[in-house]
Amino acid sequence: STIDPTELSHFSTLASTWWAPHGSSRLLHLMNPLRLQFLSTLPKATTGPNSTTYLDVGCGGGILSESLARLPTTRSVTGLEPGPEVFKIALSHARTDPLFHPSKGKLRYLNMSVEAFSAAAPESVGLQAQEDKKVDIVTLMEVLEHTPTPRELLGTLFPLVKPGGWLALSTISRTVTSYLTTKLVAEDLLRIVPRGTHDWGKYLRPEEV
Repeated sequence: STIDPTELSHFSTLASTWWAPHGSSRLLHLMNPLRLQFLSTLPKATTGPNSTTYLDVGCGGGILSESLARLPTTRSVTGLEPGPEVFKIALSHARTDPLFHPSKGKLRYLNMSVEAFSAAAPESVGLQAQEDKKVDIVTLMEVLEHTPTPRELLGTLFPLVKPGGWLALSTISRTVTSYLTTKLVAEDLLRIVPRGTHDWGKYLRPEEV
């Protein structure tokens, strides 16, 4: 499996504060506008209003998923979240916005890993054919540093990208700067991020990715 049970348990304890702007996911909220700006620069395999499809892998409480679903160019967003507690937070938050009513088909969440999604029968995940699992843009934001098997995870994602589409990911590079900022300062000194959120040894440099 590409999922570390310890990581899953850790993020489950943070689920209740996922949407608090100054809570445990504060940095995710701060990074979200930059992520959207970056994703908007990617040439689209399909163009026009309501045309782009997304698969947000390891979507957490849905901060990015909801933002993507609100874009005028978006047709649909599927968020995959394997943690049941975090999944419930994503689902309940989406239900507060009429735009995300299931009948509109703009946003949906599935409580499963990406490998389970890949292996599932299409009808079991609300699709008509296996080919319907492929999307224009697969996003993997701040997930790669939390998996014990990054190579296998990336290998699972590529078949889910349409021809001409994109795999867009963000992760933390293993540098002295990242140790000082994300571990020493953010976790140990300022407590901006709960202790144990990151393992510097799991960080990957760009050339390793």
